[in-house]
Amino acid sequence: MNHVFIQILNNSLIASLLILAVMIVRLMIKRAPKWFSCVLWGLVAIKLVLPFSIESVFSLVPSSQPIPSDIEYSATPHIDSGVEVINRVVNPVIEKNFTPQEVVSVNPLQIVIMVCSVVWIAGMIALLMYSFLSYLLLKKKVAASRKINGNVYVCDEVVTPFILGVLRPRIYLPTGISDETMKCILEHEKAHLKRLDYVWKPLGFVILAVYWFNPLCWVAYVLLCKDIELACDEKVTRDKDKEWKAAYCQALLDCNTQRRIIAACPIAFGEVSVKDRVKSVLNYKKPAFWIVAAAIVVSIIVVVCFMTNPKSLSDKNEDHEITTENSNSGKDTREIEYVAASVDANTMPGADGVQIDCGNDNYIVFHDYYGLFVYNWVERKLQTSLNLASIGCEATQGDAACEVFPTDDFSVVIHAMNSDKMYEFDYINNKVTEQMYEATRTYSSKNLVILSDYVEQDPTVWKSFYSYLGEQDSERVLVWLETGSGLPIDLSIHIKYIDMDAEERVQIFGKQDNTANLAENLQIGTITSSRIKSDVTLGVLRWDMFLHFSGKTFQCDEYVEPKHGFASDEWCSLGGIGVCDDAELAEREVFENGVLKEYHDADNHMTNEKIEEFSFGNYTGCLYTYELDLFTAAEEYEAMEKGEIEESDPRTMKHWVAFYTKGEGKPLYMQFFNCDYFTKEEVLVNIESSAVLN
Repeated sequence: MNHVFIQILNNSLIASLLILAVMIVRLMIKRAPKWFSCVLWGLVAIKLVLPFSIESVFSLVPSSQPIPSDIEYSATPHIDSGVEVINRVVNPVIEKNFTPQEVVSVNPLQIVIMVCSVVWIAGMIALLMYSFLSYLLLKKKVAASRKINGNVYVCDEVVTPFILGVLRPRIYLPTGISDETMKCILEHEKAHLKRLDYVWKPLGFVILAVYWFNPLCWVAYVLLCKDIELACDEKVTRDKDKEWKAAYCQALLDCNTQRRIIAACPIAFGEVSVKDRVKSVLNYKKPAFWIVAAAIVVSIIVVVCFMTNPKSLSDKNEDHEITTENSNSGKDTREIEYVAASVDANTMPGADGVQIDCGNDNYIVFHDYYGLFVYNWVERKLQTSLNLASIGCEATQGDAACEVFPTDDFSVVIHAMNSDKMYEFDYINNKVTEQMYEATRTYSSKNLVILSDYVEQDPTVWKSFYSYLGEQDSERVLVWLETGSGLPIDLSIHIKYIDMDAEERVQIFGKQDNTANLAENLQIGTITSSRIKSDVTLGVLRWDMFLHFSGKTFQCDEYVEPKHGFASDEWCSLGGIGVCDDAELAEREVFENGVLKEYHDADNHMTNEKIEEFSFGNYTGCLYTYELDLFTAAEEYEAMEKGEIEESDPRTMKHWVAFYTKGEGKPLYMQFFNCDYFTKEEVLVNIESSAVLN
């Protein structure tokens, strides 16, 4: 729903420019046929309805997507209005108020956008219900009408003529009007029927209901109703003599209802701007050919300039861009301004932490939302960095998440997944080039960092590890990369800040992992479940379970693993047991009188609910239910397109999760059980029977 609302909001902002253009053009072509204005409003309707637009070098639209589709997941949320002045004013406010402040907290924009989405839907439903109820009340009012000819009816309950209905439109007249007035009215209403105005007006109201939050859409709808009447008046009176026009104007004055409430129905004869309509009828002159031609030209200009999007590769940064030839792809590239990453002791890591991307015998490349960094392995120093926000690749989650690929040379390719552009960063010469994205481009497979090249104990390929600000050896840590807490030795990169001046020092060193030793001793007793009949067996040692826990999972031959993409293997198991000995997690624990009351562990893809507290022996803990997304939005769409999942397949998994410990400063244990196979009572029995508690 959030994604749809952002798309509607973007479409509304872009269409607002077209509405303003039509309002200006409408004043410029006053002497043109009135139906031209209706055509222009039709263009606005098309723009509001269609979710896409063709690109044009003549487009005057500053940005095709002012609000990024993944803004709610961005670590540094911002807009791209296409107008630098607006960006400079708005973006600092957004970043100040909506940048996530805690690593595992939900992005504030997710809450704001969700609330706005609910309000938007509520407003849309309210308008549509108002229109529907108005129609029903009017339908009831004319139920006693009398047919006089074809689809023409008279009714004592109405005070002005109007057309009601879409599939079978009928003309309703009040009783007691003269024959001459009736003749004028019927000419007008039949013109409405020929022009299908009884369809266009309700359709316009439906579009207005979708975009009700945009004031310009309300203005556009009011002007549309007015232009429909003016165009119909012109059609009826343009070939008539002065006497007939005078009678027609008198009919308008007689049927003026002073009605000003905006509605989708009916199309009433005298409800819209009668004074202006009388003036228009009396002052009508057949437009000259050049006026019609000019109106057509102006309409074409409006279409080309405001109904198209700007080219993806714009020339907005010409001062910093140099066109070059890409030796790898043979396609044009452009060099763009290089901007180094700026970090200090107050920089907050993103929700996903630092990701190790690639490396070779000389360098290791890793990134977070605030920048991509190149560490010189030989000289033990930070070689260089790149500000990812400067190239629009700062997102770490969602459809615009940043991808980093190594090349055979000393460079990396950076790509936002929803973008048609990619960037090659030459980290030796600090040069960044932009080019069109090539999904078929071959990336280097030899530049992956192999741990066995540097540490004899384990051949594991470097893996990303979630990193958070904390205290390590009594020093402030910004970047903390590890191969995983399940290894005997963790090879780590630390960027530290020693004093108040935030002087930077980088180290690589190994440290003994106590958590791995604890995990080796984990045991679990007999699994009790009314829904499982076969034996349960322990799986292999896992790393990074629940972000920080190391432990074991268990399975059985009756368990059916769901189709999943985003979720890790640990989540998609029957259950498991884990332990964490990381003192950093103390900030997530809440104790009262030595009793564990709460444990905070959630992110954008995981929600939890506390069920109850429990105690067994010397242990106290809390039982939660956790629900995790199996897919990101992009993964779900791709899996659906490939036919790998069906509509009926699960999108989330739900587990009972128990956290328990002997007290503050003691190892924290965790057990989780699939809700489809275990009841709450069975979970508590299984925890109590675990060998950990003995």
